[in-house]
Amino acid sequence: MLFAPVLEIVPMAPGDLPGGDLVFTSEHGAIRAAALGLRDRRAFAVGPRTGAVARALGFDCADGPGQAAELPEWLMTQGAGPILHLHGQHVTGDLAGALRELGVLAEARVVYDQVSRAPGAAAIRAASGPGAILPLFSARTARLLADGLEQVDDSAQVLSISSAVARAWPLGGVQHIASTPDAAGMAALVAALVAPAVER
Repeated sequence: MLFAPVLEIVPMAPGDLPGGDLVFTSEHGAIRAAALGLRDRRAFAVGPRTGAVARALGFDCADGPGQAAELPEWLMTQGAGPILHLHGQHVTGDLAGALRELGVLAEARVVYDQVSRAPGAAAIRAASGPGAILPLFSARTARLLADGLEQVDDSAQVLSISSAVARAWPLGGVQHIASTPDAAGMAALVAALVAPAVER
């Protein structure tokens, strides 16, 4: 196994922050909120994994439905608001905008950047060779990895966290989509692919 991330998380200063309940759509949002001294605020996480990180950091945090698209309606049922969404420089969708359309006071602030990193020579060799397993957790990751590789072996197993991420992958290989759009779903998919090889 080779660990070679194509993104590096870099903290960003958000300036003055409005009041309100916090919403985390990533673990990094929770980490930055803790660094900014916001533990006294009520918090809501997109799903259990992010919620667990937030609680470990000292937040009173409830777990959401697991998908960002379902967050606005779910937050309405929780009586949340006003809302402050802390997120990265690169996002898909506009959570604060969707909440405002539902009548909830909501703002968003960028608190970290996801800076692209080119894969190194060892990563390129491993990922381009036969039998490679390539886990893709976001559409941007898919595009960045593809740009660094340019081509993959037809036997490569391309694991996407969602159908949207699968559509962003421009190269070949055998495509698989996780049964649930989270880390647990991806881990189960990796295990299912690796287990037959281990048993042999």
